[in-house]
Amino acid sequence: SAHPPGVLTGLIFGNILRIHQLCSRDDDINDRLRVFFRRLRHRGYSSEALLPIFQKAVDNAKKYLRTSPESRLAAKRAKAEESKRRVFLHLPYHPNDPPSSTDQQLWREHMLHPIGLTPLNHVENDCNERIPIDRLTIAYSRAPNFGNMFSVRKIQKHPGPNVLSFIG
Repeated sequence: SAHPPGVLTGLIFGNILRIHQLCSRDDDINDRLRVFFRRLRHRGYSSEALLPIFQKAVDNAKKYLRTSPESRLAAKRAKAEESKRRVFLHLPYHPNDPPSSTDQQLWREHMLHPIGLTPLNHVENDCNERIPIDRLTIAYSRAPNFGNMFSVRKIQKHPGPNVLSFIG
């Protein structure tokens, strides 16, 4: 498959939740799950890799659907609030860079909880409010590939008539 390894779990969890939300009969759910499983197998994933993820995803979907809409909304709001307490560090990916766990550890030691100094989330800004940052997320951007370098991706940036001028 063309998906990076980390995408597989999210793909399975999302599709299995979708199947459970759209199908009301257990037979239909099981049929759709079999088709989905078979498609992933045909794309080269092994049963040994898929089965544990499928089991967790089915359990997760059932648990989610048993949860009341109010609880779901509260969890969604809590997650949104938590995301406000996060800062992103965007870096270009390079295979020789240290692992992100090293960057995370350095951030925790020198920014979030520096030894002998005030933790970052206890420092006050000019308005006497604490800085609401508890987490660092490192987001890597991939290097350009051959497709990026040799194919035109944005037609409107090139000189000449607009593409729509040739239509009819």
